[in-house]
Amino acid sequence: MKYIVISKDPCTGEQSAFYTNWFDAENNFNPEYNMIVIDRTRHLVTFDGETWQDIDEDSL
Repeated sequence: MKYIVISKDPCTGEQSAFYTNWFDAENNFNPEYNMIVIDRTRHLVTFDGETWQDIDEDSL
């Protein structure tokens, strides 16, 4: 799977995460759910659904 999506339900506070092969920020990103999306193939992360940034690599 290409993406990991992490979110928090604003009504219940329940946190969840799932894998998916398809993610389109314009259609799927919901800031009310405090979403974090990780692109595992490009090693990028977005916290706002618009700006993708590199994921740092640990040197250990």
